[in-house]
Amino acid sequence: MTSKEDATPKLKEVSVLLDQAADSNLIHKNNADRNKSRLTRFVASLS
Repeated sequence: MTSKEDATPKLKEVSVLLDQAADSNLIHKNNADRNKSRLTRFVASLS
């Protein structure tokens, strides 16, 4: 994935999936938040 326009909608989908996994106790809430933060920073760095 090389463009910010392509990555932004996917980021929203992934955020929802991470939240669902945290709500289901598959992963810890902090783990989900950390991954969302890292992905958001990565998408922001795309040009």
